[in-house]
Amino acid sequence: MEISDIITAISTFALAVAAIYVETIKRWLNSPSVEVLLKNPCGDFTTMANEIDRFNSAYCYHLSVINKKPKFVANNCYVQIVQIDKLTEKGRKSIDLNVPVYIRWVPNELREFTINLSHERQIDFGYIKQGSNAFTPWLQTYPNNFKGHVESETTLIYSLQVFADSYKSEIFEFSVYWNGVFDKNPELMSKNLVIKKYG
Repeated sequence: MEISDIITAISTFALAVAAIYVETIKRWLNSPSVEVLLKNPCGDFTTMANEIDRFNSAYCYHLSVINKKPKFVANNCYVQIVQIDKLTEKGRKSIDLNVPVYIRWVPNELREFTINLSHERQIDFGYIKQGSNAFTPWLQTYPNNFKGHVESETTLIYSLQVFADSYKSEIFEFSVYWNGVFDKNPELMSKNLVIKKYG
């Protein structure tokens, strides 16, 4: 093979690599950038109906889903719990998720599975009722034998990921610990049920 042929081959390969690199950078620059934040770890004190048409005191907890590049809308956007781990003395122990589970958008009355996210929307992360025995993540639907509830003296780590058309975010992790005590005083309750970004 002539030296000129080798140079031509190398140049062609270099141009192909550069084209792929440029296209990747362009796609990254022209795509949304979404993050998930906890803005109110104390939650919202409210009332919720129970199974026998009475109302219990409750706390609802929300997360903010923010598109940091509003010029590029995250179309058909949804939030999935991709993993749940129980925190033990030996570390993290994975809880089986037999099917994908998805967090609900606020307001949940609209029953939106996906939205077009240009700026910021909230999701219903979870709730706890007075008299209940666990914190429950607020899902679109609950699979059979779902084991992702935070019971007394338990810490679970929820790994969340945001998906949209041609977009997938990094994974955001939040830990939830509950000591088993429900209190109507939000300040005290924030010490009983602790939600925070993990890691």
